[in-house]
Amino acid sequence: MLSYEKCIKGISIIIPNHNGEKVLKISLNSLANQTFPKDMYEIIIVDNASIDESLRVIEQVAQRYPKLSIKVIRLNKNLGYGRAINIGALKARFELILASNNDIIFHPKYLENLYRTYCYSKRIDKKIVAAQG
Repeated sequence: MLSYEKCIKGISIIIPNHNGEKVLKISLNSLANQTFPKDMYEIIIVDNASIDESLRVIEQVAQRYPKLSIKVIRLNKNLGYGRAINIGALKARFELILASNNDIIFHPKYLENLYRTYCYSKRIDKKIVAAQG
């Protein structure tokens, strides 16, 4: 296993979803297959009142990858992307927040590279508050 400097504890990935059944499975599978340690990231899906089978897809992925931390926040109505991100951030376990979309396919080293970039930048300038993939 790769060693990670502990500049922060991990990454909370927030994914707003509204009727994303057709794309969500691919995105979640790509997150499940990251080289980054599973205990150093979580996935928070904020469901904007989907009426498709999105929640079933999330459940299937969670069963397939039991070591993957997936939280689901179900909203009663579609509050939009920005509010969904903010709601997810309030429930985040880690201080580094990755705001994403339900149709993103992540390269297997995406989280590893994001984390390393963030930590490297923080060593150079303590005022750094974000990293971009």
